Amino acid sequence: MDIKTLRQNKKIRKAEKKQFIEESYDNDPLKFRDWFSVKGIRSELKNVSWLSLSDLFKASATVIGFSLFMMLFFFVGDTAIAEILKSLF
Repeated sequence: MDIKTLRQNKKIRKAEKKQFIEESYDNDPLKFRDWFSVKGIRSELKNVSWLSLSDLFKASATVIGFSLFMMLFFFVGDTAIAEILKSLF
């Protein structure tokens, strides 16, 4: 391939990319404005799936349990490394 063909291919790819971006961009400003209205916020809140109280407690217990386990893991590891280095020096 010569330089002229490479430049043409580059221009074609650049034009295709620009066209794709323009096609995927939403030019309707009302959608954005409607989303930030009270009506838009209420409609979005209806689409949210909220956790039940029991699911919330299960998820919270899992996070707290995992955090305690990791705390213990790093404490034991740090203590072991400190003892090893203390005995070497």
